[in-house]
Amino acid sequence: MTTPSDWITVGALADGFAPEAFILPNLADLNGKTFTLHFANGWQIEHRFETDTLHWNAADGHSSGSAAYRATSVRPGLYLVDFIKHEAGQAWSISLVLDTATSSFTAVIGRMPSREQTEQGLYSRALAGKALTSVDVEFLHGSLNQPWQAGQCPHAPTQELTGLRNLYRYSPSEVYEHIYLNDQFYSWQCLKGVEQGLCDTTAATTTRLPTSCTCSSGAKRSSPPSGWY
Repeated sequence: MTTPSDWITVGALADGFAPEAFILPNLADLNGKTFTLHFANGWQIEHRFETDTLHWNAADGHSSGSAAYRATSVRPGLYLVDFIKHEAGQAWSISLVLDTATSSFTAVIGRMPSREQTEQGLYSRALAGKALTSVDVEFLHGSLNQPWQAGQCPHAPTQELTGLRNLYRYSPSEVYEHIYLNDQFYSWQCLKGVEQGLCDTTAATTTRLPTSCTCSSGAKRSSPPSGWY
């Protein structure tokens, strides 16, 4: 039986993935470009890209700042941008899927729990009717460089990963197995690496993108990962 001490910290997990990680190359394609993201919820946020730094500014003034970013691509005109936003004493993990072909985007916003939230056990969360993880992940959609109109973003929830069983090698030392149970949950186990022997079933959101791409984000109990499949 797994004991509490078997579960590692997020920092230890990141250290395990870092050496020689199998990650897509960082692209300079967005350098010098500016995209205004018109969210379906009414937000309008300009994102200006430099070589290594992203600057953002909300039209209503609720958010602004700068951060280092990574930009990768698996299809022409389809970019995955990752950065950490620090505001009001809170760190947010931001993943933007910029779809220039359809002038649309999907934003995956992840927030790590506060110290107080981490002190609430799984059993008490279940009794209170809360999600078993205090990691918060939200999917938002919108249009690029033009006012939002309903139905403009073709990115939509999908069940196409249901039943899929995949082996993922994140680095020479990190190997995981994922089994997608339905459109809301997947099971994972670490076969090799810093979490070897650990497993769990967690919530996930899967979104269908153009050109046979799928973006899946899972609210793991320790971290909010997102990825391409």
